Amino acid sequence: MAHFVERLNRFGKILWVTRSKASALFRAEASPEGLTREYRDSVMQSWASELLKIVRVEVKQIGTPSQSPVLFMGNHLSYLDIPLIMSVAPAVYIAKRELSRWPFFGRGMRSVGTVFVDRSSTHSRREAAESSAPFIKKNAQSVTIFPSGTTKLLEETPWRWGSFLIAKRHSIPVQPFRIRYEPIREVAFIDRDLFAPHLWRLLSFDKIVAEVEFHDPIEVGDPEAEALRWWNWTRERLVR
Repeated sequence: MAHFVERLNRFGKILWVTRSKASALFRAEASPEGLTREYRDSVMQSWASELLKIVRVEVKQIGTPSQSPVLFMGNHLSYLDIPLIMSVAPAVYIAKRELSRWPFFGRGMRSVGTVFVDRSSTHSRREAAESSAPFIKKNAQSVTIFPSGTTKLLEETPWRWGSFLIAKRHSIPVQPFRIRYEPIREVAFIDRDLFAPHLWRLLSFDKIVAEVEFHDPIEVGDPEAEALRWWNWTRERLVR
């Protein structure tokens, strides 16, 4: 019973901190000064760090995320990937459209400039990737893309290489990253998992270890070859 109450309390803290940070963003949007990038990044980094602390995620970082604008690209295991990356590397995200309909999360993600795509639509994915390049150039702001398009435990299909082509075309560096969790299957959000029950199960763990590794930024040569190379690189830590 005590453990149930503790999990319920932590679940409530997640809702509270998410609502609190989202409200701060909405107030800034409505203010005469508007929502500045610095304030947005500060609020979102604070939200990400607090959320990971509540879920008891111990972050192990390898490598350093670029301070200059890049296209971050890596594997996608869980919804925890977003706060994990956000806690160490503020960036705008390209995410699946379903997330835009989540209570508070959806509106909050829209406020921070998330680009939502229909993962089943090639046109939608291409349009989002195309729009990321001028965004990076204009705002000097990094963008994070999960080339798999959705969460998977082991990405068996090679990444689409359109984003690498756009990076090459616009001379934007790509910084590959790879994520791994322990326990990995319990954290992975796949198959028929539903958000609330899945998060409730995560709160039963005393500790979750999240490892995120950043490779040095690269200049894209052959987009198709680079997509295959870095897809394989992210799988190295998962296939043992």
